[in-house]
Amino acid sequence: MQLESLKTDSTMERGTWVPLDPSCRVKVVYTNSPEYAFKQKQAMKPYRTVLAKTRDFDDAMSQADQDKLTVQLLVDYVLLDWEGVEYGKDTKGDPVKLPYSKENAHKVLTDVPAFRQMVEEAAATLSNFRTKDAEEDAKNSAA
Repeated sequence: MQLESLKTDSTMERGTWVPLDPSCRVKVVYTNSPEYAFKQKQAMKPYRTVLAKTRDFDDAMSQADQDKLTVQLLVDYVLLDWEGVEYGKDTKGDPVKLPYSKENAHKVLTDVPAFRQMVEEAAATLSNFRTKDAEEDAKNSAA
């Protein structure tokens, strides 16, 4: 395995645009970065005691509370911006382009679990945070 192909661009880790489909893209932080790991660890502090005893996250909090925590982490630290997000219809029945804001992000990530999953996957995918040179090197070494 060529370990060089696993390196990410530290600038991109702090936020890069990732297309979700031809009309929509999101700007996300890499969830495997040390910065995000630290922030996630801080958010988990209140649950450490239970987790240390049981090793089971479900004992620490309900699934609904886990979802709320995930949404909050995404809103506060991962999802930085979006383009092309349509949510609802106007009075004429046309889709409404929803501008990015933390409030709008919280609503959409809560109301549309499939979108939340897409954002989570975009933020966790290594190839989204490598420079184009690293991507080409990885493709060439795989061939």
